[in-house]
Amino acid sequence: MRKSLNRGVSSSKIQICSLTVLFISVLIMPMMAQKKPQKSSKPNHRSNYKKVVTEKKWPEISFLTNEINFDTINAGTVVTKKFYFTNTGFAPLQIQKTEVSCGCTIPSYPFIDILPLEQGYIEMTFKSEGKMGPQHPSVVLFTNCKIPTKTIYMKGVVR
Repeated sequence: MRKSLNRGVSSSKIQICSLTVLFISVLIMPMMAQKKPQKSSKPNHRSNYKKVVTEKKWPEISFLTNEINFDTINAGTVVTKKFYFTNTGFAPLQIQKTEVSCGCTIPSYPFIDILPLEQGYIEMTFKSEGKMGPQHPSVVLFTNCKIPTKTIYMKGVVR
């Protein structure tokens, strides 16, 4: 005859002990899962990635020069100069409006979006009628850039 391994322990007692261990483990496991993980000393590259991705991309207007000298002209002369620029940003550039320093200055600008790396120009006309001496007319451009205003100038002398 074969000897029993239980040695005096009934099978019902084993079942009760097994069920008790199972019941306790079912209760403890969810509590352990809720425990917050410890912060590691390694940098979290994913959180840095989110900051880069969510940062707004801006256009940027970059002029070859923002001031053009028209030298010395006679009173009544009309001078027109072109200010060439490039959108060096990462979004379409919009020139929304302009303001001039006086009625003697007339700007002309593109009314369409300038895509990144595209070039364009602002034409500035200065009417010197009724003017004398050093002149410094300007045009302020209002754009959708991070720094929304940019000023261009002409300078010279009217005699």
